[in-house]
Amino acid sequence: MTIQDGGGPVAIAPGNGDEALVTAAAQGAAVDDLRRVQCAAVLDSVLAANSDLPAAMAGLLLQRFQGSIFTGAELEAELAAVRQAWADIQEGSVIQGMGTGSDGSLAGDGRHQLGDLSLSRHSPLSKVSRRSPLSKVSRPRLHGMWDSMDRIQMAFDRLMGLEVPGEHSDIPRLTGIRELYLMLTGDHEMYGRFNPDRVTLANVTTSTMTSVVKNALNKVLLKAYNMRPQWWSPIAYEEDFTTLNSVTWITLGGIADLDTVTEGNAYTEKSWSDNEETSDFVKKGNYVGITLEMIDRDNVGSIRQLPQKMGLAAARTLSGTISALFTSDTGTGPALSDTYHLFDATNHDNLLTTALSTTAWDAVIQAMFKQAEATSTKRLGVRPATILVPIELEKTALTIINSPNEPGTADNDLNVRQGSARVIAVPEWTDTNNWAACASPLDLPGVCVGYRFGRAPEMFVADSDVVGSMFTNDEMRIKVRFFYAVGIGDYRALHKSNVA
Repeated sequence: MTIQDGGGPVAIAPGNGDEALVTAAAQGAAVDDLRRVQCAAVLDSVLAANSDLPAAMAGLLLQRFQGSIFTGAELEAELAAVRQAWADIQEGSVIQGMGTGSDGSLAGDGRHQLGDLSLSRHSPLSKVSRRSPLSKVSRPRLHGMWDSMDRIQMAFDRLMGLEVPGEHSDIPRLTGIRELYLMLTGDHEMYGRFNPDRVTLANVTTSTMTSVVKNALNKVLLKAYNMRPQWWSPIAYEEDFTTLNSVTWITLGGIADLDTVTEGNAYTEKSWSDNEETSDFVKKGNYVGITLEMIDRDNVGSIRQLPQKMGLAAARTLSGTISALFTSDTGTGPALSDTYHLFDATNHDNLLTTALSTTAWDAVIQAMFKQAEATSTKRLGVRPATILVPIELEKTALTIINSPNEPGTADNDLNVRQGSARVIAVPEWTDTNNWAACASPLDLPGVCVGYRFGRAPEMFVADSDVVGSMFTNDEMRIKVRFFYAVGIGDYRALHKSNVA
């Protein structure tokens, strides 16, 4: 006969009677004890491997399996259920309500449900069901996550003339930069040192004052830079670069008309070429100092104007560099890779001497239209899109472009060139007679501008109390830096009239 127990069938010799039954039971108990020891070792190993589980979650596994006999599949299933339950609970505590998502929906709208956990009926977790209070865990929603440093930053922004969001208009105003300096440094004696014992705000360090000042002044700098008319934008091809290596502006030559290929004959190769012009990056910049005396006197007006003036200076510097492409070398521009100057009547067909008029403008349109493409020698058919003039010729140019009838005629002829270009007055041009024309950079890049570290100047603030200007001069220095490269793509996109 056989006895079926948890350890499998145990053979019993026939005829042994009750003694045989007792022996079989003892053998079965011994097998169970061995299996419990083995299961306990497996449970300990699994808990050690999943030590990242919270103690409460690990306790659920212990409560379910400690001292019992189980299979590996049962333990794996229960472990997966515990992990899923913990993940669902954690998901309910994720910060939500942080604004509008990329798809336009509000982040965090809605509630969280644990759902079915698919636990065995013996599991302590089986008490968690859709009807449990845990089945709907409201996600925390945060609004207006602004700490004390954010509010100080906005207060200083406002002191520097910047706008603050309407919902934060109740932020107390700073009386001046002196109040900010004392609040963030504790330096009441104006030693130029950070005194943490006198700073009551949390998370303030030796770099906090620098960071707040830099952030605000950077905003003022960029605002001033962008307020300056960037007249070159409609005529320039602009690109960002990842290194300060010399920039090579490449213009591919054209390909002549395709050949006719007769039946059975081979195709022939077409020749082509490119033109390369190079320009180097230049680094422009300076620094200005804010002394402890200026801070102590609360000279807010001067400090507020410093980044504004630096921003305007940066814009004017780039403007002057681009303007010089048209005015350097007595108005003929820089020498190009073909050894000729940018504007050359003989070799580039882009230089005239006629004063600005309706007839002269028509001649420039035709001259640019007739420019021959490199290699193919076919006409490009590109038209000028912009007239560049000194301020003294702006009225004349606007009259030519905007008049419905041709200016200077007595018979009221229609002005067929009306609206044919935009007019831009170049601030740096002082010659009252010379003017130029440019094609759109989308049609043919003429003026090219490369940037490194952004298309606007950068600002840096230095105020270390143990080295540098704060130590030697009691001065916080504000440095502005601007990297750019200016060059020519294709001379055919540009035309100049140097009026005698």
